Amino acid sequence: MYSLDVNFLRERREREKPAKVTEEQGKPAPSLEGNLPLIIGAVVGLAVPAAVGGFWYFTNLQKAQLQRQITSLEQELGQLQNQQQQVTQRQEELAQAESNLTALANIFNQVKPLSAILEDVRDRAPDNVQINRRGRVDSLSQ
Repeated sequence: MYSLDVNFLRERREREKPAKVTEEQGKPAPSLEGNLPLIIGAVVGLAVPAAVGGFWYFTNLQKAQLQRQITSLEQELGQLQNQQQQVTQRQEELAQAESNLTALANIFNQVKPLSAILEDVRDRAPDNVQINRRGRVDSLSQ
């Protein structure tokens, strides 16, 4: 019988071996055509975290500004509360002084002068009665 001898090694084409690149020759430039999706992915991969980082920095900056503004407003509020307490205290002092003044004025309205008291006693006493300094009443004889 016949045998089939196939020699695959003989029919194979020889490939060209790439020339070894030495440091003096330099490396061949990579092509962008095959690496375009890789480049787009790298740009998107770097842009998204950069955008998130920028947003985070911006919000922290605004937060710090608002915190400073809150602190200054709280200080101003404290000063205004102190002033309000002083005004309230002065109003209370004024009301107390007005009540004292009204009470004092009422006392003077109720107190009669000594001359008015003596005139009243003179009008009420009979004509033949004399009052001396010690408060004794002497009757005058006619």
